[in-house]
Amino acid sequence: MQKIYDPNSQTTILSALQSIQFLTEYAGKRSDKSLYATFLIFELGKFVVRFIRWRDTYKNQIYITEGNQFASQDEQEEQKSIEFQNTWFGLRFNRPAKDKNEVKNQLESIKNQANQKFNLGYYEAVGDKKLALITTLPIPEELKIIKNDQKKIVLGELLYLIRPVVYCIMLVFNGSESFKPYLTSLVIDIVRFLIEFDFKFNKRSQKVEMTNRIKTAALSYLLRQPIYELLKQKYILKVIRLLFKTDGWIEKILIGLIEIRSSKSLLL
Repeated sequence: MQKIYDPNSQTTILSALQSIQFLTEYAGKRSDKSLYATFLIFELGKFVVRFIRWRDTYKNQIYITEGNQFASQDEQEEQKSIEFQNTWFGLRFNRPAKDKNEVKNQLESIKNQANQKFNLGYYEAVGDKKLALITTLPIPEELKIIKNDQKKIVLGELLYLIRPVVYCIMLVFNGSESFKPYLTSLVIDIVRFLIEFDFKFNKRSQKVEMTNRIKTAALSYLLRQPIYELLKQKYILKVIRLLFKTDGWIEKILIGLIEIRSSKSLLL
């Protein structure tokens, strides 16, 4: 059970649950109710893991989705900032320099005093770039934190985490052809968006997370049933036939590619 509290294990567990859930969809023909009842078990498991991750790793702030490319980079930057502050505790600022030689002497003094972990020389490698010494001094975490309304963050993130479970429950009872699950999920996302609309973030992972949520939600609501079937019959097939002047194998390949992305397990 301890693995569920380890961030690396949490990522592995979530990936495994998603993979098994995807394979379950294509493991023989099943009724919608039976399929979504199985999905509900997976969604409850993912909710528990994500809730623990949100509570312990992100401290009830914005939940960073698995695969966010800036998550580890922000974590390294935060760790470096903490180490720097511990190493340079009590550091006093030099008086303003009056000429180039004085600036050079001050930089040399910083270079000689610094712990070997920080700013060794005049440049430091950050990711795949080399940045000047002064620009690489870590910013204290307390200066990077923007004071968003904590109650709004908690409410918005709980809605974000619980929405797939609620949507899946609605699908079990109403089926994918009903508009009730679709509209229920849409209302939850709209309420969450209105709550989190004016949030401000300094961390790149948080900014990317909020942008990705909007993109993913927009695509998902176009591909979810019953909207997708309406779009397919009224627009998608007509556009494909207009572009390729055929209703044969090209159409089947393109529709197949779209429907892989519109897999039921990927749209919860």
